[in-house]
Amino acid sequence: MSPLERGLSGAALVTVIILLRLLLGRYLPRRTFVLLWWAAALRFLLPFAPPSPLSAGVLLRALRPKPEAAGTGIPVRLLPPVSPAPTVGIDAAAAPAPLPVWQALWALGTVLLALWFLTAALRWRRRFADALPAREDCALRWAARHPRIALRRSDRITTPLSYGLLRPVILLPKGLEDAETLRCVLAHEEAHIRHLDNLAKPLFAAALCLHWWNPAAWALFLLAGRDLELSCDEAAVRRIGQPAAYARALLQMAEQRSHPLHSHFTQSPIEERISAIMKINLKKISLPALLCAALLVAGLTTAFATSAPEDTAEPAPPVPGEARPLPQDTESLLLPVAGAQLSAPFSQRTVYTYPDGDEDAEPVEATLLHSGLDFSADRGVPICAVLSGTVADTGFTASLGNYVLLAHENGCETLYAHCQSVSVSSGDAVTQGDPIATVGSTGMATGPHLHFELRQDGQPIDPLPLLPELS
Repeated sequence: MSPLERGLSGAALVTVIILLRLLLGRYLPRRTFVLLWWAAALRFLLPFAPPSPLSAGVLLRALRPKPEAAGTGIPVRLLPPVSPAPTVGIDAAAAPAPLPVWQALWALGTVLLALWFLTAALRWRRRFADALPAREDCALRWAARHPRIALRRSDRITTPLSYGLLRPVILLPKGLEDAETLRCVLAHEEAHIRHLDNLAKPLFAAALCLHWWNPAAWALFLLAGRDLELSCDEAAVRRIGQPAAYARALLQMAEQRSHPLHSHFTQSPIEERISAIMKINLKKISLPALLCAALLVAGLTTAFATSAPEDTAEPAPPVPGEARPLPQDTESLLLPVAGAQLSAPFSQRTVYTYPDGDEDAEPVEATLLHSGLDFSADRGVPICAVLSGTVADTGFTASLGNYVLLAHENGCETLYAHCQSVSVSSGDAVTQGDPIATVGSTGMATGPHLHFELRQDGQPIDPLPLLPELS
């Protein structure tokens, strides 16, 4: 999946989580929403999504309008009109596709934001380096019961925090001596460590770095941080059993400036936390509530963090009257991209354009031929020669992107467009099945795919009947 596709699916999941947070936040365990934020962050980060028949993509595919029968045309609205593709020249030099401006801006924003997080983390870790072990009686008793967690004090922080995964540390500010407050603080920070929140914070930050342009990623980073604190408040209050005492301890710790990659006792807005603390029901969470929360997490994760199974429907039949038969002795074609899905057939398309680019004028209907087949595939997948032949031309145009043109016997030619990279040169002899390029999204393309054309004496032919794996 491309970053844009991951961003859109992640944004859909974030939107649903926000709505559920508003509607059911006071009824469900706060940990429910933390698990949903994990699922949303992974949806932003992972370049793949496991297929599931329960995915929301199945519903979207069912609602998508089906293509019209062959010969009737596929309506497309082009505003303004698109000029025809430039003719492939025989002297075009092979050149890499220029980096689009939006990709350069995305990369720059990602690097700058990642450097900010990394610099801040290193600066805070230097502050932690001179922390000393806590020696008070109550701290020593607590540390004896939790030998895996180091308990330290530092005069360079003003609010308690925890960090570390394999060797977790709870860092306390000097001056925090009250036993009741210390008990609440340690219960809260222990919950952070037990819930792996010190891994969740960098995960949310990574999702934000890669999708800084997406408002949903900012909402995830901010609201997920709040729910981490609210979840630990809930766990600590249930362990201590005294919501009022916990709320007083929280009020005594003034909210100070904190670092976004570490878990702090006073990081979320105090008013929201106090209100949530006083509403916590100390009774054991009922089995129906736990089942409801589990089903909610599983259902939303399945619906929005998975993809629809591959469509196995038969491809649309070729448009009658457009394809010219190849000579009888022509060998069958290989599929140019192994395992690829046919995403656009050889067909007539109805387009609507404005005369002379005047958008106030009446659109004019025209019919254009999509003179090849489009195969959707992941970027970088090898493209193979469908027939043995000679490389007639390679190069780059604004419409086709990186392309390869092969010449074959009987006046046949095959064209492979929108390539990410080209591995052959003009004059090279290729055998059927040899890799010649990789799938990309160069030129006028909205996503990674191969545009494949078959020509006989310069005229486009529908390749579908000659592709045994598809026909």
